[in-house]
Amino acid sequence: MKKIIFPLFILTVSLISCTSNDEPDKDLNCQEDRNQVSMTRFVKSDSRSNEVINSYTYNEKNLLASRTRTSPTRNFEYTYVYDCSNNLVERLVDETKDPQYDASDYFYTYDEQNRLVGFSNTYQGESNYELSYNGNVVTASGIIGMDENASISMQLNSLGQVIRLDRNADLGFVDQVITTTFAYDTNGNLVKVEDFDHEGNLKYSISIFYDDNTNPYYDQFKSIYLQRFISLFYDAGYWASDTISTDAFKFPYLKNNMTSVVDNLCNPCYEEVVKRVYHYDDQVYPQKFSLSYWGAPGTETEIEYYE
Repeated sequence: MKKIIFPLFILTVSLISCTSNDEPDKDLNCQEDRNQVSMTRFVKSDSRSNEVINSYTYNEKNLLASRTRTSPTRNFEYTYVYDCSNNLVERLVDETKDPQYDASDYFYTYDEQNRLVGFSNTYQGESNYELSYNGNVVTASGIIGMDENASISMQLNSLGQVIRLDRNADLGFVDQVITTTFAYDTNGNLVKVEDFDHEGNLKYSISIFYDDNTNPYYDQFKSIYLQRFISLFYDAGYWASDTISTDAFKFPYLKNNMTSVVDNLCNPCYEEVVKRVYHYDDQVYPQKFSLSYWGAPGTETEIEYYE
């Protein structure tokens, strides 16, 4: 019996060993406390005066789960998929909402430290690149903004925010903007963006101002901050002010509500590129705001919250 029991014992120990080793490895990089949302109130919908309506849902961790847009010209639905560390891994588009809308699914990959290392999508020729890390410098290489063999480097501060972006000078950027620098206030809001050419001459300079109240779109999509940053600022810093001000979840990394964007080099002209005027509810959250460009009449947006 000893000769029979011994191999069975070895086999049993071996099976237990494999089981105990395999299970932890499966979720070794799972960090369920990552990318948690600090907000306690969430936007249910926003509607613009030009009849564009966005509706939002959230998952059990308060991460944005879906966005449905309806308008007279374009309808679509985004679904957001996360891994066990709350990293966004897919943004899927329901094309049946609007067959005419040439939609693209987005895919994100991460390393063992839960850092974003890859971005790709299903739209031919659009961005498809990898990210590599060296201290506080991140390099993105591949197809960026439909430019093949592109490469940019981003310098980060201690909070992981981009403070400098350098572009490949051979790709012919707008007015040869090669370097862009970024400054932040104590709340982490982006307050100044400056573009420089290849000789270090200042080409554009904008300042961004905020109120003191909570931005209701804040604190989503933490894991893809760098992809969103590249999407906005790849060509130049100046023009990103338009995108930031129109689609709130496009860049949900501003803690307070943007009130204006000022062109610091504009002389003579209407220096206030973008202006927002807010009306707040009894919890001091934006209930309605008007958005205008260069002083011209703009749109009005109303916000509804989950209660």
